[in-house]
Amino acid sequence: MLLGAGLVAIVVIAMAVVPAIVRDRTRPPGDGRDPRTYGFDLRDLRLPLARIVPAQLHRDMVPPLVDPGPINGMEVTAFNDTMRGKYVVSSDLVLGTVVAGEARAYPLSVMQVHEVVNDQVGGVPVLVTFNPLCATACVYVRRLGDGRSPVFGTSGLVYNSNPLLYDRTDHRGDESLWIQWRGEAISGPQAGERLERLPALVLRWSDWLEMWPQTTLAGPDAALMKRYRETDYGPYLRSERILFPVEPGPRITAELPNKTMLLIVDPDRASDPGAGPPPGPLVLTMPEIAERAGKVGRFTLRLGDRTLVIRHRTDPECAWIEPDGGVLPVSITCLLFAWDAAW
Repeated sequence: MLLGAGLVAIVVIAMAVVPAIVRDRTRPPGDGRDPRTYGFDLRDLRLPLARIVPAQLHRDMVPPLVDPGPINGMEVTAFNDTMRGKYVVSSDLVLGTVVAGEARAYPLSVMQVHEVVNDQVGGVPVLVTFNPLCATACVYVRRLGDGRSPVFGTSGLVYNSNPLLYDRTDHRGDESLWIQWRGEAISGPQAGERLERLPALVLRWSDWLEMWPQTTLAGPDAALMKRYRETDYGPYLRSERILFPVEPGPRITAELPNKTMLLIVDPDRASDPGAGPPPGPLVLTMPEIAERAGKVGRFTLRLGDRTLVIRHRTDPECAWIEPDGGVLPVSITCLLFAWDAAW
């Protein structure tokens, strides 16, 4: 009997311990404390290692979305009826882009869960990114100089509260790290390479659909519908708290809080006046946009030889640029503290 009881105890312990060991061995690298445990070659970083910190317990803890099935924009209402709860309604915010004449939108509720989407739009591989920590929305052509189209994931690391992505198609340990707000590789074989930036607008679904009635909408991962509905960064965005170190530190003023939303046109334009007029990107704060837009919700301004029409909405508050002749200027959105630290 004692022998039998011992055998049973061994079996029970094995059933509890072995799966844990397997999970530990198969889990992506990263311990949530030391950047060096995430399995990347950090010897030739183009950014200070001291300012890179873990934001997740391991790589891909935030799951990337790959090739989401597109939904015809005019059929979203019918699609909602098939779901247990609405997927997207008119007042929901989406991240919209136009590639090779084709428009596609990505619900912000989905982007907050995945942060990274590897997609094809207009026959072009694209990388669609949104970081809830600094509200940075960026879209890029997902193609390297050698012609490859990598599949990106979240490394689990951040720099200045902005995520570092990585090329999941490279061999373990040889992957390049990429900083989201610049679309630039800061380590590994692709260090120094930059992706081509595309327009990235954050606005209400109804306004996007009005501008681009032929648009498609990226479909969900059905298994994560509950997470899409429950994920809420509102309390964080309404606070002054910043979760990870930022240098230079955020400016905190009564007039312009560090989490003031910005709309930035031509974000990669050189700030050197010798680069030609107008020097530097056009940076508009949400309070400035709201004041200039007034009750009509729109205003125009000149940027070099272009006339831009800026639109503004409240509840939820957002601002975007209208297309000119079907063409959108390159733009991004982000919070003030992230822009101050990035540029």
